[in-house]
Amino acid sequence: MEATLLWGHLAPTCPDTLGGYPMTNVDPLLLRSSSTSSAQNFSPDYPDIYIAGCQSEDQPSWRRARLKWSEEIDKNNCGCLLVSVPRFDSTFSFVLINLKSLDCRVVRFDSSLLDEN
Repeated sequence: MEATLLWGHLAPTCPDTLGGYPMTNVDPLLLRSSSTSSAQNFSPDYPDIYIAGCQSEDQPSWRRARLKWSEEIDKNNCGCLLVSVPRFDSTFSFVLINLKSLDCRVVRFDSSLLDEN
């Protein structure tokens, strides 16, 4: 996820490995570059939150993305919030995100009753 932001393209292998329609004049999956070098203005298209669902992990996870390859992961809440959410049908959990503070919480459902016949 972080690499797609640093590369500036949300689906770098599209349409070869992902379904997509080639555009001749514009690539809607390309993140525009910023004219300034400030980390806060990384790109006009740089998202505040980037969520990937149906991941193969056992638990949801989240962290801040680096703004440049050479940077350490930012502990000061700068950069895009990367949220990786596993399949709901295998973990019975999802992530709630507070849109003001970007704090994340996991909500899990008790699936033990589903196993009983």
